[in-house]
Amino acid sequence: YSGDTAVRVEFFGDEIDRISEINTVTGEVKNVVSHKAIYPASHYIVPREKMNSLYNAADVFFLPSFDELFPMTLLESMCCHKPILVRDLDLYPCILEGYYTAASDVDGFVRQLRALTDPAEHAAASARSAKGHQRYTKAAVLSYWKNCYASLLPQTQPVPQARGDFRL
Repeated sequence: YSGDTAVRVEFFGDEIDRISEINTVTGEVKNVVSHKAIYPASHYIVPREKMNSLYNAADVFFLPSFDELFPMTLLESMCCHKPILVRDLDLYPCILEGYYTAASDVDGFVRQLRALTDPAEHAAASARSAKGHQRYTKAAVLSYWKNCYASLLPQTQPVPQARGDFRL
């Protein structure tokens, strides 16, 4: 995304069929290209400064992806205390520890989304997300890593004091 132009990648199965530059408002194809460089953390569907208002406008964060590491969007949605619905993948229990709702197929996603229309269930899911946010604050993550490194050092050595300003 850049100004009034976005990149549309069309697939046929697992193969890229066409790459187009399109008008973000009308969807009209401006140009068909043979390739397009996309750099991590530089291309967004919407401008970065608008993301907070979009998260706050959402009722639930839904990530049905089959293959993820730890998407930052999960942290961002927890920061906004939004209920999280993800695909039931093996990696989520150890990192999200119950701060989310999961399903393994379309019918399960539909059931979970319908359940979240109940105000009490939505409030409970929002509370779980907010609790997850507390686990991943800058201070909590810094404390985790300091303790991790301290546990790896021999107990007879003092833990070195941090130098400089740590920023996450």
